[in-house]
Amino acid sequence: MRLRHPNTNTYPYTLFSSFWYPAHLMAPTLAMRDSFVARPTDVLLATMPKSGTTWLKALVFSVAHRGRHAPDDARHPLLGTSPHDLVPFLHSLYQNYRGADPPGLEAMPSPRILAVHAPYSVLRPSVASCRVVYLCRDPKDALVSFWHFIPKAVPPGYSLPPFHEAFELYCDICY
Repeated sequence: MRLRHPNTNTYPYTLFSSFWYPAHLMAPTLAMRDSFVARPTDVLLATMPKSGTTWLKALVFSVAHRGRHAPDDARHPLLGTSPHDLVPFLHSLYQNYRGADPPGLEAMPSPRILAVHAPYSVLRPSVASCRVVYLCRDPKDALVSFWHFIPKAVPPGYSLPPFHEAFELYCDICY
């Protein structure tokens, strides 16, 4: 979205490699791109924002750990922990860490389940060796969901364009 701060003329989103990123996530995304090496046992969940990522994280975590946590397990991790904490976004692991892979990433047991909102073209070639689960949602539904979500995530002082402009931009960038 072309959100512009009226006083500073800055944008909270950056166009990089034909994909819009929140500006504050560019540094960790570039660090991820430059240093993440996938293992063959990794499972990478790739989604566009507002496409069912939380649901997919919970589902894949349950399937991957069904041997350790039966569905009726009263201590199942999903009963007390957010799927976002159990299946981290890859860029979030690089949020405060630049250089080689963050220590927390290497310490994760196999299969590591990680999520991305980045296009395949931005990921390292090693991703071809792991399992990638791609979930898409009807673009009209994803846009409407994003439109209702974005006012809560926009920094103070930024304003949204009218919906018809957001629709055109969404179509131009995403499809």
